[in-house]
Amino acid sequence: MDSFEYRKELAKRVNALVVVYEFETESSLKFATVQTALDEVGVSISRQRWSYIKTGSGFAVKDPALLEAIAKFFGADSEFLLDLSSPPGDELQRRIDHVIRLRRANVAKVATRALGQLDPELAESLVRAIEESADPSESRKTLDPMD
Repeated sequence: MDSFEYRKELAKRVNALVVVYEFETESSLKFATVQTALDEVGVSISRQRWSYIKTGSGFAVKDPALLEAIAKFFGADSEFLLDLSSPPGDELQRRIDHVIRLRRANVAKVATRALGQLDPELAESLVRAIEESADPSESRKTLDPMD
């Protein structure tokens, strides 16, 4: 994997962790929260480095201690960030799938609200069609809870 691919894959994985974190905590993740948590385990991170990691730009971040601390902060196996060819662990996959289900349910709710009063049978058909249109195996492959 070249440097560009590495940076993009790391960014995708970290951003998936951020999305899961934000769904679980019902709040936006602030840099200061990450910085404080990492400081507590003896690992420092600058705002610029955090930005590089999240955007996949700048220098490729490969510091094992830093990546392990970030993974632990998010409650993920360290291998998820240390070995970018590794799949998420079972627990992380369960958490990602939960976010995907919540997002699909929200899409269905917004769609039915936008269409106004619907016959309950038609509303159920719409929800079922939305749920069936999203392939969960694709979400597992990309690790992107935004799918």
